[in-house]
Amino acid sequence: MPIKPIFKGLIILSPLIIFSFYLIQSQYLEKTDLTEYRMYEVSKLLASTQERYLESTKSLLILLSQLPDLKNPQSENCPVLLATILKQYSLYTNFGVIDSNGDLVCSSIPPDEKVNLSDRQFFQRALNGEFYVGEYRIGRVTGQEIISLGYPIKLVGQEGGVVYASIGLSWLNDLVSQQSLEEDHTLMVLDRKGKILAYPNNEEFIGKSIPDKALLRGIFEAREGVTFDEGLDGREYIYAFTALIGSDDNLYLVLGLPRQDLVADLNTKLSNNLFFLIGAIVLSLILFTISQARLKQASQAA
Repeated sequence: MPIKPIFKGLIILSPLIIFSFYLIQSQYLEKTDLTEYRMYEVSKLLASTQERYLESTKSLLILLSQLPDLKNPQSENCPVLLATILKQYSLYTNFGVIDSNGDLVCSSIPPDEKVNLSDRQFFQRALNGEFYVGEYRIGRVTGQEIISLGYPIKLVGQEGGVVYASIGLSWLNDLVSQQSLEEDHTLMVLDRKGKILAYPNNEEFIGKSIPDKALLRGIFEAREGVTFDEGLDGREYIYAFTALIGSDDNLYLVLGLPRQDLVADLNTKLSNNLFFLIGAIVLSLILFTISQARLKQASQAA
């Protein structure tokens, strides 16, 4: 194939080639942004499911705070009532009433010794008049891994108190595992300190903390967002995270996708586009060269 017509063809096709590469790059960036957006939207949708359970717990605690037997926790009826309620709600590990000093004065499960919870964040915040979701802790009554949710209650003869419910992490993990996800996606629930509270099919990571990297810094700086970070398995992930409403930014739902899966999909599409582009360029050059040769022959014949 003559060299000179090829150069002429490349010059003529150069605007198309430049535009095609620009279009491929734009599609690459658009796909990345679209994936981030979709992950963010899915994380918000999943978070709304979790939030309904928090709201139902809040409603239950509000109801309990109005019961006379709980307002008088020293009565014999208080622990009997809470034990009955605990049997009816399998997702909870314990219910209790705490006086203004932080002493546990009534409990579904009788403690082996005196228990004081004045150092618990959920107690301190609920005592000030708000529903509050606490952090991951080992329960002092049950000895299990729990999250406690507190609500203020007016106790007889005291300025205030707190009624609370404890949720075991196994329930939270089961709830997360019920969510429908695409293949290779992961779903976690973290507390604000980066401790993993739920991680379906990866139970060995529950109770461990994620490294202080991009994901944890993003959680510290914002309630929701998208970031790239190394996962616990050593692979790099794209993470979409959002705080659960009603948890006072103490619980975060995190949706992850291995970056290599995203890149592999993008590279496949990029390779296909490049293949068709190169094919089109080669075909155009061949046709251009043939047409130039025929024009030259025609001019010589004339």
